[in-house]
Amino acid sequence: MPQSWTAHCESTVPGASIGTGNGIQVAIRRGIGSLRQNAWEAMVTPDNFFHGYAWLLSLEKVLGRQRVITAGHGGTLLGGLPVWDTEHGRSGLFRLPDLFPGLPGPWTESFLWLGAYRSARNGLDVCLGPGRDLILTGLLGAAADLARDEGMAGVIMPYMPRAYAEELSAAHIDARVLMHSAEASIDVPAGGYAEILQRLDGRHRRKFRAELRRFHRAGTTIEWLPLSESLDEPIATLITMNRTKYGSHENVGWMRAVLRAQRESGVLKCAVAGICRRDSRLVGVLLGYGRGRHFYARYAGFDDTVPDPAFEYFVLIYYAAIDYAATRGFRVYHLSTSALEAKVRRGARLNPLAAVVVRVRGEPPEEKFADAHNARFLEAYRRDYGSRPCALNDEWDDLPRHGPPALPPSPGGS
Repeated sequence: MPQSWTAHCESTVPGASIGTGNGIQVAIRRGIGSLRQNAWEAMVTPDNFFHGYAWLLSLEKVLGRQRVITAGHGGTLLGGLPVWDTEHGRSGLFRLPDLFPGLPGPWTESFLWLGAYRSARNGLDVCLGPGRDLILTGLLGAAADLARDEGMAGVIMPYMPRAYAEELSAAHIDARVLMHSAEASIDVPAGGYAEILQRLDGRHRRKFRAELRRFHRAGTTIEWLPLSESLDEPIATLITMNRTKYGSHENVGWMRAVLRAQRESGVLKCAVAGICRRDSRLVGVLLGYGRGRHFYARYAGFDDTVPDPAFEYFVLIYYAAIDYAATRGFRVYHLSTSALEAKVRRGARLNPLAAVVVRVRGEPPEEKFADAHNARFLEAYRRDYGSRPCALNDEWDDLPRHGPPALPPSPGGS
């Protein structure tokens, strides 16, 4: 078993415990607000927007303070792992039996969840340079200790780009990388969506141009605006309509609170609203956020009561958003993990996402079973998208094409 990184503890701030290992101090802190913003931001890469300080702070303003495991040396912050409490048992993106179908494991039990709250993209918040592996060992070891102390089955950090997942899993002897999803993204060309259209086959090119013509004939317009308070109520209403349609239980008050918290934390300074109107009526909205050369679509909402819809969703989410990203100098447009087929048809590529799992009770999944699960996942994506030009990014090429035999029946919670 790996050494305990929290064996020697002392309380320094409420809810924090400190341990040392190989000269690295590991602490469990109560809230991102207990850390200096510039120190945290120095560790967050442009492709890891949802781990940015202002985003995490906005979540705390809505949900309450969330724990953060940190690693440092000599007063310098070197790494961190956000922790959040999942709504255990609910279906959807964060229900473990849905993420790992057919893989034996205690997936109905409680796990300690790492990463930003309900984020479908989690990177690593660790300084580059010598000792990075030791920092990750300290962080993941402390997370495993915390899960054990709280009687949980283990630790999970889901929705990680493959390279980050493999790096984190190397930090713990019992960690496993389990593939479970894919993120759609589009490399933004300088010429905007018109340039992407030229790369598509003739059938799809004609279809998407027809959608644009229908949109303009309906008299629909799009403008990109900063998020002023006057827009909060109509935006919150449309986004809530959309979320309710796809199973969300939060009412419009939740979205109002989210926008208010984002304004207070400062994250709206890097946000923009794509406003879609027809005859002066707000019929659609997209909230996008920028970090470095990366642009992230996060919230969208559309008025389903509008008669004669004119492809507002596709024009706003894809065509207009890519044109906006191109004019602002963004190079990658992140489109999350849903509706992958529609995104691939419109020029997106798929990037594999994995979870890092550490079981602290019982044995970790046997490598042959984890390998079989990953092989089935990969074969399914290659079957569905392998014939599409550029649909699968380079990370899929060096993954195994055939795995061990099929798994035995699940022993049911073991």
